[in-house]
Amino acid sequence: MSNAILARIRPSLLLVGFVALATSLSQARQADLAAYDAVYGDVAGRPKGCQVCHFSPDGKGPRNLFGRDYQQAGKNKEGLRAVEQKDSDNDGVINLDEIRTGHFPGMSDDKPAPAEIQKVRGGAAPAPKVAEAQPEKKPGVKATHPVGLHVGAAIALSADKPLKVYDGLLTESEVGAVVGTWGGGTCEETGDRHLGDRDHSLKLEIKGLYEGARLDFARPVEFAGQEQGAYLVLDLSLPQKKVAKGGGMGELGGPGMGEGGMMGMPGGMAGMEGGMMDMPGGMAGTPPMGSGMQGGMMEGGMMEGGMMEGGMMGPGAMGGPGVMPPAGAGAGPEGTGVGAGGGGVAPKDSAIEHLRVVLLYEQGMRVIPRYRIREECFDAATGWVHLDIPLAEAVSSQNVSGSLRRIALLGDGEGEVYVGQALLALDPDPLDFVIKAGTGAEDEITVRAGEPVDFYLEAKKGRRGLIRYTWDFDDKDGIQEDHVSATPEETVPVTKEQAGTYTLTVTAHDRDQVKENRQQTFKLIVQPNERAAAAGPMIKEAGQ
Repeated sequence: MSNAILARIRPSLLLVGFVALATSLSQARQADLAAYDAVYGDVAGRPKGCQVCHFSPDGKGPRNLFGRDYQQAGKNKEGLRAVEQKDSDNDGVINLDEIRTGHFPGMSDDKPAPAEIQKVRGGAAPAPKVAEAQPEKKPGVKATHPVGLHVGAAIALSADKPLKVYDGLLTESEVGAVVGTWGGGTCEETGDRHLGDRDHSLKLEIKGLYEGARLDFARPVEFAGQEQGAYLVLDLSLPQKKVAKGGGMGELGGPGMGEGGMMGMPGGMAGMEGGMMDMPGGMAGTPPMGSGMQGGMMEGGMMEGGMMEGGMMGPGAMGGPGVMPPAGAGAGPEGTGVGAGGGGVAPKDSAIEHLRVVLLYEQGMRVIPRYRIREECFDAATGWVHLDIPLAEAVSSQNVSGSLRRIALLGDGEGEVYVGQALLALDPDPLDFVIKAGTGAEDEITVRAGEPVDFYLEAKKGRRGLIRYTWDFDDKDGIQEDHVSATPEETVPVTKEQAGTYTLTVTAHDRDQVKENRQQTFKLIVQPNERAAAAGPMIKEAGQ
């Protein structure tokens, strides 16, 4: 058979295969629906459609928890009867009661009230409870799950492994995260900017402490009362502060002081908008100053295009977009940098200095009103900010119970925030570490005077959070902080020129004050250096 004939036959075979597969799936769905109607056809208000067994209304994609139980029981009438007494979605109501009351047995956020259950069972309905007074809520914080997102079984948060809320692709979220708006903010997944080798990030438009974005969980997270040791881990790219726009000061004797720059340097030193006193004609309106300040000292320069955003001499001076664009700016215009590596904006340059985190549970919510984004969290090499936000800082405005179903992110400014990674991590352990010398010793080491020793720390437990390590090279000299380390792996050289026994003390501080400080000591025994003694007394004593 010729290749030409095969080329015509293969697409036909593929088409036949697809049609056969679609027909098979359709027949399977029809069989499932027929079995369901045969068993529960006398229940007038029973839930109907493919969502009885699937997350999706059209029956495509994975089955929900009830659908999985039904599948394992045989996918027939007998299988339906076999799972009637099970609580597939773990909402406290058995499947049979949910179906008979018109609720979906595979959705934990759709369950009957006790009165409905009593009615179908033939008993008297309990007396209605008096509703408790609830505190007034801010706009946009209604603690209900969005329509169309069907919640499955809760996931237990474990100290062994962080839970991936977002890690570069929404479709790979371990909690089945779905993005949504909060107030007037927005959220979308984008490939414009990403963290490391990840493919995408979440682009949040934050407009203040009550307008931002949210992440809804198709699989809620069960803390089991462990919020004190839980952390929301975020890697963010922050928005740059906005500055006024304008031109420059212009050149003497030319067309004015607006377009060019001082003494002819394009860009110039600058101005704000509208000119000094709004004078369009210049300082005197006559030569040699030229035709005026043309936009003036206020329209262009010192702010955008000048000393701040564009660089020291504005958009045209000293080589174009600016002398000192922020670290990690990439190829973006005038230091704004929207390359794949991130914007490179440090917290001190960001329009958002504090985050507001809202945690919504099955009942109630907890809020971290203003979490400060510290400079120590900024990685200049990547341009991203890494945060370990302790959920212990969250405060409750009402009774909170059940699993975590939604997280909202807001801020104290306006701008676009990119989320490269979001995790939920459990770290209830206290701070613990050991001091080590370069030789591997952990308790003490003996050296000669003038001989340097490299020290470092090895973190054992309690790694989460923003930990600050302070070093005291000698517990007798009264100095408490000879050195500060941001990471335990940092090498700290210590040299003692005088013989004696020194006690090095290192203290680990939790900047969020969730964990208690931890202190460790190390003995450094310094023996006399015979050569140095023969040469005379040493004046300098390094490392103190």
